[in-house]
Amino acid sequence: VGSIARSASLDSLMRRLGLVALFSGLLGLCTYLAVRIFPLRVLDRTLSNLAGANEIIHEKNADLESQNRALLEREAALRSTEAILQHRSDQLVEAQLLGRIGDWSYRFGESTITWAPELYDLLGYDAESFGCSHEAVMAAYVGDSAQRVLASQAEVIRTGEPKGVDVKFRRGDGSIGDFVVKSKVLKNEQGLTVGFSGTIQDISDRKAAEEQLESLAYYDPLTGLANRALFRREIN
Repeated sequence: VGSIARSASLDSLMRRLGLVALFSGLLGLCTYLAVRIFPLRVLDRTLSNLAGANEIIHEKNADLESQNRALLEREAALRSTEAILQHRSDQLVEAQLLGRIGDWSYRFGESTITWAPELYDLLGYDAESFGCSHEAVMAAYVGDSAQRVLASQAEVIRTGEPKGVDVKFRRGDGSIGDFVVKSKVLKNEQGLTVGFSGTIQDISDRKAAEEQLESLAYYDPLTGLANRALFRREIN
């Protein structure tokens, strides 16, 4: 009925089909690798990195928790120390009030002398109205008290040892009391003397008791006349 004739050889056609099949297989393999294998490997690597990062985060969190506990312990220790210091400060203030004593300091070249609040109360001066200038403080000394304070401070600079001197000082209400002024050198970070610091203590009661004892020892309590003990002391 009919006949089939081929214009090309069968071997060439098979080679072409083989090449097409090989190319298709390589293309499918590449597509499989690109779609399945490579993303899975990237995902696996990403998961591994995430796992490592998660482990690092856990370690950092553990370190932060440890540091936080240490900070809390230090904070508790600081609060305890602060409470102890506040208690000691309150005790010091109470002791100063009981001992009728207050702190002061002065730096060379400054126009004012620094007084502690207890000292204002002790001497009866108002901090705002008095001003605590060097001239005002020196003018409140009675008699030669100011010169004796300066002389004692000059000796403090010469010897480096603290020294106290008994003086008379005029209080804010105008009354005159007996006080002991103690001075010591005030040094800066380099160890240079930059001023003085010290205390002022009210010894009026002690001075009054000493004068009373001296009066009883050397004067007749009835007539007020000098007795034999005073006579012998004056003769000596």
